[in-house]
This record gives sequence, structure tokens and C-alpha cells, in this order.
Amino acid sequence: MRELIPVRHGVEPTAPRRFPIYRPHWHERPEELLARDISCETELDWIRIAKDEGEVIAAYEIEQNDPWNFSVLSLTVSQPYQNQGLGRWMLLHAVGLIESKGGRVVHARCRNHTDFVTRIGFTKVSNEHFVMQLQPE
Repeated sequence: MRELIPVRHGVEPTAPRRFPIYRPHWHERPEELLARDISCETELDWIRIAKDEGEVIAAYEIEQNDPWNFSVLSLTVSQPYQNQGLGRWMLLHAVGLIESKGGRVVHARCRNHTDFVTRIGFTKVSNEHFVMQLQPE
């Protein structure tokens, strides 16, 4: 029988879903992770975070371009939690949120992690521009 070793800093590769994703409160603004100032409460409607023991460990931001087109503006996972499934979990959560708001096309700009977004289902349409088509049920 395999012994389970608790992971204090970082995510067990099979358990990124143990970190709930939700809209941040004002005091939880992920300004450092998203590398921008958040100056208005309504901006938080388009941001989601994941936390581990009270610490914000990942964040993403989306925007609505028109009724059917949305963009993932940013997705960042703290260094100790990278390469363990949390980024994938966050991006798929963003796609689900976009779909729940009526989105049919998800846009993402990506320079460095193109394999990551294509494995999830995005299609490259230009140098740094990727798109995912969503089908209504």
C-alpha cells in the first residue's frame, strides 16, 4: 500500500480541485498575481481566485467583448503551485464561467504556454491568439 505524504506547499497532481475557486472579496484582490491595480469593486465580478490556507495562490480575469465573445485576460498560478494541474483547473473554470454568462467564443492571448492552451481545446488563429468555440447544449 502506497503511503500518502501530505503536501504543504504546492498541489498534489491529482487534487487541484481541493482549492475552491470564487470571486474575491475586496481585501483578497489579487493585484500582485494579475500584475495590475484593481481600483473598483465591480472589477472583481470578472476575477476569480483560488486560495490555500488563506493565501491567494492563483487568479484569472476575464472580460466580455460582446454578448458572445469573451477573453481570458490573465491567468496566473503562484510558483509553488505550478505544473500540478491548478492552471488547467483555473482555465477550465474560466471557460465554464464564460459559458454560464452566454459566451460562445473564448479568446486567449498566449506567448509562452501555447501547448497548454491547445491541450485544453483552444485553436491557434494567429501568432499569440487562441480561440475556443463553445456549443450551447
